[in-house]
Amino acid sequence: MAGAAPPPRCLTVRASFASTWNLLFVAYANTGAVQSQLDAINHAYALRSRLSEFEALATAARCHRLHGDFAEEETAWQRLVEAEREHTNYANMLLERRRPAEAEAVQRRDIDADSNLAIGYWNLTEAQVAQRKFAAAESTVARMTARLPDARLTQ
Repeated sequence: MAGAAPPPRCLTVRASFASTWNLLFVAYANTGAVQSQLDAINHAYALRSRLSEFEALATAARCHRLHGDFAEEETAWQRLVEAEREHTNYANMLLERRRPAEAEAVQRRDIDADSNLAIGYWNLTEAQVAQRKFAAAESTVARMTARLPDARLTQ
């Protein structure tokens, strides 16, 4: 039928497509493709109403960061941490802003909640070293080694 309108389902932007822009953002970030990274996060941000609450907040944090709105970025990460999510990304942000004591507290909270991610131990160690808490950093590495024997902090 020429000229017939497409069915409504063809006009709907699916949440999985919005999520794909987030995945592209990460891929471009890992390869250093700055303009593509910015384009991907802008698309994801425009579609954030189609995402879960938590994915929308992470998208907002990333977008605000790339646009230099660091207060809004931090607000989004804080909301995620309050929901017991994204401790590592928030700790990374705090470390980048030279706030190691706060990063230590955030990352310790995640690890104490039974984290199985080596990056959390790495962030905690980095925050402790930045504060010259060398014995604590060594203790964190020992804890990670006991908890995650196959994990390494170096390549």
